Amino acid sequence: MTEGAVGGGTPAGARTNRLRAGCIVLAAVPFFTCCVWLGWPRPQSCPDRNLIRIGMTPDEVRAVLGEPKSVDARPDGDSWFYDCPWWNPSPPISVSFDKDRRVRYVYILD
Repeated sequence: MTEGAVGGGTPAGARTNRLRAGCIVLAAVPFFTCCVWLGWPRPQSCPDRNLIRIGMTPDEVRAVLGEPKSVDARPDGDSWFYDCPWWNPSPPISVSFDKDRRVRYVYILD
């Protein structure tokens, strides 16, 4: 009989090593899953965002994204906010207009 074996089974040290390896794998899988989920490129997750172009009118933006979730009206131009339906949690898309009511910029808020 091998020294360290209990009842002819696996040595206690081998069982401990397998248990330790199993715990490491069980801890690593959720960690790496979260890293991939958080690190996934967001612009690819909001395809409609890429359809908005600088210089578009509010009506053109509405035709692509629909009505904004909220509007921030300012003297130098409005900002419209949309939810990104393809990402969870959904970061808002911001569409900013200049004084002439043309799109100045669009980006995803993180």
